[in-house]
Amino acid sequence: MRILYKEGKIDLGSPIFVSDEQREKIIEYFKTNFPSMGIMDIKEDGKVFTKKKRGEMRKWTDEEFIDLIRVGDIEKIKEITGRSDMSIKMKLGELMPEFLSWAKRNGYNSYIDEDKIKEFIEQRVKK
Repeated sequence: MRILYKEGKIDLGSPIFVSDEQREKIIEYFKTNFPSMGIMDIKEDGKVFTKKKRGEMRKWTDEEFIDLIRVGDIEKIKEITGRSDMSIKMKLGELMPEFLSWAKRNGYNSYIDEDKIKEFIEQRVKK
C-alpha cells in the first residue's frame, strides 16, 4: 500500500481490500481522529464489453483518428466513436507517440489544428 502526502493532504495510492470487521475499524479510526471527514460508498464501474465476436475488429477511420488526437478525452471519444475504453487506450498508445514525433519533426511545437492532424493521417496512410 502506498500513502501519498502533499500539502497537508493524505491519499491512499490504491484501493485496500479489507474484511467487514477491518473496514469498520478503519472507519471508526477516521471518524474518531477526523470528525469533519465524511464517508461515502461508491459504485465501481463495471467492464464494458462490445457485442462483437472475438477477432472481429472494426478498422479505425480517418475521422476517428482525427477525433482521437483532437478530443483527447476518452469518455468523449467513446461517445463519438462507439468504441470501448480498451480500444481507445490501445490506439492512443500506438498513435500519440507517432503523432508527437511527426509534429516535432515538422516544426509544429505550438497549437496543432485539424488541418495538421489531417496532414499527419494522410502521410500515415501512405506508409
